[in-house]
Amino acid sequence: MLAFAGCSGLTSLTIPESVTSLGVNAFLGCSELTTVNFNATNCSGPYYVNPVFAGCNKLTTLNIGNNVTNIPTHVFTGCTGLTSVTIPESVTSISQYAFSDCSSLTSLTIGNSVTEIGYEAFYNCRDLTLLTIGNSVTSIGSKAFCYCNSLTSLTIPNSVISIGDNAFFLCSGLESVTIGNSVTEIGVEAFGKCSSLTSLTIGNSVTSISRLAFDGCTSLTTITSEAINAPQLGASAFSGMANNIPVYVPCGSVNSYQNAWGSIFTNIQETCAGVGIVETWHAASLRVVGYYSILGQKLPKEPESGTYIIIYNDGTTEKKLKAKK
Repeated sequence: MLAFAGCSGLTSLTIPESVTSLGVNAFLGCSELTTVNFNATNCSGPYYVNPVFAGCNKLTTLNIGNNVTNIPTHVFTGCTGLTSVTIPESVTSISQYAFSDCSSLTSLTIGNSVTEIGYEAFYNCRDLTLLTIGNSVTSIGSKAFCYCNSLTSLTIPNSVISIGDNAFFLCSGLESVTIGNSVTEIGVEAFGKCSSLTSLTIGNSVTSISRLAFDGCTSLTTITSEAINAPQLGASAFSGMANNIPVYVPCGSVNSYQNAWGSIFTNIQETCAGVGIVETWHAASLRVVGYYSILGQKLPKEPESGTYIIIYNDGTTEKKLKAKK
């Protein structure tokens, strides 16, 4: 605790592999510290509000060693000079508050061995614009990226199973979100108040979307859900957006979604790419004038019985889906 506090002449620091714990405010007020080489293989940090490098606002260069397995609690909280961080492949966990309030952090790459991103790990990193999440992450903790309001695009990799409560709450710059195919549950207010979000793709393993998960995403213009069975919705999961925005669901799933989501959305449409047939009608006689595959080529004859047909009446954009008898 306070071991090197106030060492104003310290400009560079190497934490060796042998270090197993860091105390509260260990480097408090090292105001000229610009470079940290963090090599502690498996280290714990303070479980208090006071972070290890509090007040080290000139810390701009962080090198994390290739044998490090854990980024400790509170270790770099409030290091407002950091602009870029790369978590190497050796790291398996990022502890709670590890980089919270690093308000100038713009670029973050999380290595492909990290499995867990802890509670508030990157909370209030409000300048973060470039985020790459490694393909071994299985859980994103509560409030992990809360208030990261410079993020504009987000892809949750297929390895992720759970997205915690408030994980991306008030990421007000987010415009596009794609949720991977292993996520089963989206937590409470996980994307709440993401007011710039226009496009949302929900992976095919999602079974539950918690209350207020997308509350206040008032700019949403399209939702695509790849889950065959409509995920269960918590209270106000999609409150605050237009009820007539298109919701695209898998072929044959429209009834499931109308039963589960129909009280919220009025424009639920099935997508049947690869199996659909377009049946074109003559406006005056209402007779069929041609069959076309979903890829656009004209078919030589009427499709086989049981083929799904998308009907365009008189060239309008209204679509209906039925099984050919």
